[in-house]
Amino acid sequence: MKRKFFAILLAGMLVLSLAACAAQPAPSSTTAATTAVTTAATTAAAATTAATTAAPISLDLSTLANQPDADEAAAPKYVFLFIGDGMSYPQFQAAADYLQDLLQKMGLENVEISIHEEKNEEGTQNGALLTLSGDDIGFVIGHRGETLDALQYLTSLQVNKGGKEYRRVTLDTEGYRAKREQTLIALAGRMANKVHKSGRRMMLEPMNPYERRILHATLQDNPYVTTHSEGEEPNRRVVITPKRG
Repeated sequence: MKRKFFAILLAGMLVLSLAACAAQPAPSSTTAATTAVTTAATTAAAATTAATTAAPISLDLSTLANQPDADEAAAPKYVFLFIGDGMSYPQFQAAADYLQDLLQKMGLENVEISIHEEKNEEGTQNGALLTLSGDDIGFVIGHRGETLDALQYLTSLQVNKGGKEYRRVTLDTEGYRAKREQTLIALAGRMANKVHKSGRRMMLEPMNPYERRILHATLQDNPYVTTHSEGEEPNRRVVITPKRG
């Protein structure tokens, strides 16, 4: 019960923090991602401190014998699932270490990170999907996936630092990416119908490149509308326009 209460408290404070960050002038992509993660970590630490000092703690010494050692409890847990050959183990091991450090700063420990190979259309490996699991891991999704996207961006920078070939990194947890994709596909269909009926173009809310690609791909064969993007990151938007003639 306590864990659920703290998880809800942290998630609520994170949403408020992200909303406050979004209201300020847009920084560069790296700074924006770092700010989102730092804000989440600071909020988590503040909430943990408040929860710890809110009431006296009753300690049952008889339970200590069954508790793991401090080093054992703090040790990160990894589950590496490499599918196929050719994945660069040191490269993605470093990414997992970096991500684990970020998560610990956000107050999340013993998170399992599963790594799956991702291939491009030609069938060659071009990146990895890192799936996070653990207690209260839904906290890292954030408002509309903003915290998860920030962690993904920072981890991608770490993986590709000093590399000659770009490796795509995707972070996911609790099936969020698949759920979000289905939401965007449904949104694209509804908005396309509105544009077709009204004959007027429609500009959607700001989205990251991954989400914009889903919208473009969904409507690329639509006989009534076309799509393009306008604006600068992180406020770049998809615009749906009716086809003429």
